[in-house]
Amino acid sequence: MLILQKIPTDELRLAFSLVNKDGDSVALPDTIRILVDFAGTDSSSPTTYARFEVDIEDGVDGYDFATNRYFIVSKQLQELYTSQDFTWDAVTVVKIYACVLDTGVSGGPLPSSDYYIALDAMRLENISTVNPLYGLTGYSVIKNSDETTIIKSPNTNNYIEFRFSIGVT
Repeated sequence: MLILQKIPTDELRLAFSLVNKDGDSVALPDTIRILVDFAGTDSSSPTTYARFEVDIEDGVDGYDFATNRYFIVSKQLQELYTSQDFTWDAVTVVKIYACVLDTGVSGGPLPSSDYYIALDAMRLENISTVNPLYGLTGYSVIKNSDETTIIKSPNTNNYIEFRFSIGVT
């Protein structure tokens, strides 16, 4: 079960890469389309759903497939298409559909099998509340009085390691 806070300004972020099937090819497609479908059942037409739609065109809104093939698309939860009675508590299935459209020699944008969409990550970004785990804004290498780096003790589990040095001048 997918548990999300119901804050409409929180974001879902989807990270993925566009990859040519032929590694030597420099061909560029026209459009990438991805649909992430959150639903309560595995039915082909669920009655309750939320849909995260990605539609990226080469050369539009700063996207340039010739110089960048890695993308992170963000949408606020309130921007998703949802059924009238949708609730995040009911989500048990997440389906991801991806398609690359290419004009190619056909003259019209058609689905192409010359490219892969390599999904990297999907993340809920809680931007509405402060999380102390993400409060670290800077760091420096910690050294002792001999100016040697302090090494983490072996076989210890820590999320964040830091030391404070307090002195009087």
